[in-house]
Amino acid sequence: MNSWVISEKTDSESVQFLKRAAAPSGFDRNQCQIIHPRQISEINWNEASLIIWQAPLPDENQSTLLKSFIESGGSAIFFPPEGDSQYSLYGISWGEIRSAPQNEFFISGSWAKDDGPWQDGADGNTLPINKLKALKRRSIQGDVITLAKWDDNQPLLTRQIQGRGRCIFLATLPDDRWSNLEFTALHLVAIQRLLIEGADRLDDNYRAIAGSEKAQAQTDESRTRLDSFEDFEPALGANRAGVYRVGERVIAVNRPAEESDPAKISQETLDELLEGTSYRLFTDEQTDEDLASEVWQSFLIAALFFLIGEALLCLQAKPAQPIHRAMAPSPPAS
Repeated sequence: MNSWVISEKTDSESVQFLKRAAAPSGFDRNQCQIIHPRQISEINWNEASLIIWQAPLPDENQSTLLKSFIESGGSAIFFPPEGDSQYSLYGISWGEIRSAPQNEFFISGSWAKDDGPWQDGADGNTLPINKLKALKRRSIQGDVITLAKWDDNQPLLTRQIQGRGRCIFLATLPDDRWSNLEFTALHLVAIQRLLIEGADRLDDNYRAIAGSEKAQAQTDESRTRLDSFEDFEPALGANRAGVYRVGERVIAVNRPAEESDPAKISQETLDELLEGTSYRLFTDEQTDEDLASEVWQSFLIAALFFLIGEALLCLQAKPAQPIHRAMAPSPPAS
């Protein structure tokens, strides 16, 4: 996956941290280049998954290329520049830089645990966002979705969706003069997740979600199933996972990830899916039928103890060992 870091200070500490976050050591498939904003035309947009922008927001000419990339499904994350930033992007702009009072920090507050690049992991573990501290931050201005806040409710991490892509704004830098982002590795998590999302635009020709427009056959296209997991039903082709040839395209159709999330299903949907099947949830209140089931289990356990006790009573006692007494010798005959 290819990414670019755009910064006016290409050799700064924060820029090096951002590059390592996009292409960590050992991740050979990840490539990241650092360029100056005036070199933006050198980016290979057809291979880019993520743009990391740590510079004043682009002017009108530069933003045309960047907007086209984002709206086509690419990801972009913006970190605050240290200098003036007079332009805006999608109505979002950088405000003033603020420093925390002496011997104090800006502390992270609430954040979305089920959405955005800082959501909980697939195993349910929460990221260490509550450990984030900053000496400096920059305000984010504009109409955005706030995914994380400072403890004074100022935006920390925001998102705006444009077309098929998204742009993220983060209010501080992975730099010791700004914050402990590098210590918490929160920027690394956000960058890696955005890389994966941005790479989806490169898979448009051969990957789709069941039921989506990309999985549909056009008027002049025929559909043929290529895998052999089940019989092919043409009427359900676009709504069923599998590998298909659609016209000249070969597409792997996958079911939506939401189908694997048990928290998303409603009671009504569950009743429809399990119609005619007896089931019980942990949250259900106990009924007379459930009580009878538990009494039956208790009776079975009691019967087992009764049988074990009866078997113990039937065991024969061991015979007593005979007692051998020493006999005194007979007196000699007189």
